[in-house]
Amino acid sequence: MYFLENRTFNFLDIIVEKIAKPKPLLTNKQIKILFVGRFFPGKGLFVLLEAFKKLKKYFSNIKLILAGDGILFEDVKTWIKKNRLTKDIALTGWITKNKLYSLYETSTVFVLPSDGSEGIPRSIIEAMSMGTPCISTKVGGIPYFFKENQNILLAKPGSINDLFNNLKTLITNKDLYHTLSMNGIKLAKDYLFINQEKRIKELFL
Repeated sequence: MYFLENRTFNFLDIIVEKIAKPKPLLTNKQIKILFVGRFFPGKGLFVLLEAFKKLKKYFSNIKLILAGDGILFEDVKTWIKKNRLTKDIALTGWITKNKLYSLYETSTVFVLPSDGSEGIPRSIIEAMSMGTPCISTKVGGIPYFFKENQNILLAKPGSINDLFNNLKTLITNKDLYHTLSMNGIKLAKDYLFINQEKRIKELFL
């Protein structure tokens, strides 16, 4: 964020490639929950895994997709096998940008369950640009930049029950789902290249 002559600019190093239309919640199809990021401590991966495990007791048509890699990859893989969820959780490893946007677009919910430090995560804005409602946590800049219950749902960091409840609420409430999808797109539009270019010109010209 920059301040110039008493004017505030949210100039972020985030550019989205395209904007989708708002999504309806289709409960008759497979519900896909997506995580994108590094498999590092502080990302809340095991909180997400435990919340998903609880969710499976209520919904048979859900799948968790974990896109990324890192030092916890093998630990996550072991946890999945130990809990007999290999058919329900997919590990993609690192993926191309085109594949990433395809995952954003085809997923039902995007989750970034960080319990460590975060700024303004690029992945949340990218997911919003594809109309995918997002759930994250109250860490770093997230609760200040996004608007809880308007364009995102926020859980307490490290809370399995809080994340579980947010997931359950979102995939059973069509009105809330549509609201988050629509408002997320409105926010993400600011980060199209053409709008970022305009913002740079306003800042420096």
